[in-house]
Amino acid sequence: MKSKMKDAKYIIMNIIKDILNILDYGKLTSTYKLCLLRSLIDYTFENLDARPKYGYYFIPLMEVTRKFIYYYWILTEKGIPQIGGAKQVGVRTKIDTYIKKESGVLIPENEQSIFHFMSHLDDEKEISPAMIDLMIEVRNIILAMPLRYIPNLKGSNLKLFNLFYQPVSGESEVSKDSGVYSLFSIDYDYTRENARILSGRRTSIIQNAKTWKDLLDTENTFITFPERIYEEIAEMRVLLRDSISYRWIEKSMEFAKSSGRENVFDDLSSLFDLKETRDQNTIQHYKNVYRKHGLTICIYSNSPCSGEFPLDHLLPYSFFPNNSFWNLYPIRDTSLNSKKSNHLPELDETLTQRIKSHIDKCLDFEDAFIQRDIRKLSYKLTSSDTILKAANTEKVEIISNHIFNNFSKLKNIVPGDTWKYSQAL
Repeated sequence: MKSKMKDAKYIIMNIIKDILNILDYGKLTSTYKLCLLRSLIDYTFENLDARPKYGYYFIPLMEVTRKFIYYYWILTEKGIPQIGGAKQVGVRTKIDTYIKKESGVLIPENEQSIFHFMSHLDDEKEISPAMIDLMIEVRNIILAMPLRYIPNLKGSNLKLFNLFYQPVSGESEVSKDSGVYSLFSIDYDYTRENARILSGRRTSIIQNAKTWKDLLDTENTFITFPERIYEEIAEMRVLLRDSISYRWIEKSMEFAKSSGRENVFDDLSSLFDLKETRDQNTIQHYKNVYRKHGLTICIYSNSPCSGEFPLDHLLPYSFFPNNSFWNLYPIRDTSLNSKKSNHLPELDETLTQRIKSHIDKCLDFEDAFIQRDIRKLSYKLTSSDTILKAANTEKVEIISNHIFNNFSKLKNIVPGDTWKYSQAL
């Protein structure tokens, strides 16, 4: 037992050491390295239920690309420099090229339009050739810049993560037979160079990919973490996210000052205050659905909801950013919502049954958003639409077990004791 504890402590200290080296010693002429780290930490927030394969976690490079576009659109729309000197950061240059090809999705001087763009990178919505072009261009920037320079700091190789590249000619499921072990030993820069999407494959992708899922399915390059390291990062993700965000704020203010810009802190803190966007349109949609079908009994007090009742994220959004119907429950009023705040509620038998009842009733609604949420969860858990086709009783058990499993994981991360909702009424 002592040996295991010592081993865990050693792993944690090395993770912290690697990340601090990037934050403190890495040459930062832009914020690319910080964006890469923040994107990887974001992935752990959004994929608590990710599962390892053959001892490794695989993060698709396209997922990281999506985050780069999100961050650099908002920051540059706020006019906050992300690179030293008078140059424009390359990701924004690629975004501007995209806007010339396809207007009306990303709208200059409208930072909120990024959410319209991001809505296309979800589920089965159609994705345009121009959008795919942008994703490929930014993906190649990530390979050429932060993934090129981030592994070597203070003269030693970073042990935090590696790159896995599966040649296009063998795009089968990653397995032992596909060389997953031997490919990790190939020279890092060789792997990185060969992972770029060049003109031939680019044309094929644009012709064949119709949705975001199609585009993800074409991805053959992954940032990989050994199982133990990824899980320790997931445990520390709040601390790591804060550290990266504060360093990013500091660096952005430095770039802004050298460019003659002042008073950018408020704009920066609004992006990095760790309160991710809760997608009010989706929340309002579910509120309307619940009201229409009479699902307006408070999940905690079991009393009628009043007026413009709020919806509560059962698993707190700041630790589990998910707006699916199975994480959104009617709550009596804003005062009770404030008491719950970002705590986990005490998960007793009463609340367990209320959660299952809520899910069961929602399954009776012919609602496209609910079907979308079930389809997303099905592909996440089974890589198919199996759950969508299951009987409602089976769906309730699968979805509720998914909630309870994530609840157990979050108990190690969410600060403070569980909220005793029965005593707060």
